Amino acid sequence: IIAELSSLFINLPLDQIDTEIVKGQKLVCQALGLHRSAFIEFSEDKRTFPFSHIWRADGVSETYPHNIIKGEVQYLTKRLQQGKITIFSDPEEMPDEFVSIKKALNEIGITSAIVFPLEVGKNIIGGISWESHGIRRKWTKPLVERLRLISEVFAHALSRKKTEEALRRSIIEIKRLKDQLQAENRYLLDEIRLEQKQQSIVGQSGAIMRVFGQIGQVAGTLSTVLI
Repeated sequence: IIAELSSLFINLPLDQIDTEIVKGQKLVCQALGLHRSAFIEFSEDKRTFPFSHIWRADGVSETYPHNIIKGEVQYLTKRLQQGKITIFSDPEEMPDEFVSIKKALNEIGITSAIVFPLEVGKNIIGGISWESHGIRRKWTKPLVERLRLISEVFAHALSRKKTEEALRRSIIEIKRLKDQLQAENRYLLDEIRLEQKQQSIVGQSGAIMRVFGQIGQVAGTLSTVLI
């Protein structure tokens, strides 16, 4: 699965990355008997962290009830920003001070989970969870290492998508600025030519400048014009 996903994302078109990530989550979860996988993607200021790319098994809620998991999310995002893995085979393994988080996990139905930071270089762009619902799951070292590798594949795919999207936005903005500059340049050249042609007319008021503009519009024609 690791080899298949790695080769898939190397040259995958930008508009297919999101769909294939969810397919990859499904492939991994079904192979390991897991019930849900979800991404947390940090905003640029890292103040918001919407869930995305969610795959779930039948009977498992697609979304997280925010009124229940607020404390859990804050706890997880803090650890993710520190580059730490969160892992438990039973919510009761968590420290005693996280009573509300344990309650939230039980209400959501998460019995075992592992959450990896999505790291590209030195930049953490979010996290990805692998969850078991209703079944206590033992996370062995080989399994954790393989899930980490798969998570890195997804992280680099998402990073490439964001980079290419930013590049496309930059190209569009550069073109817009170039067109604007060319339009302003043409306008200034027209004004210079118009000023040179109208040296015999005295005046700098708005009304006279509008007349100069009108003269420029008809100057190239053979029509007789009354000013």
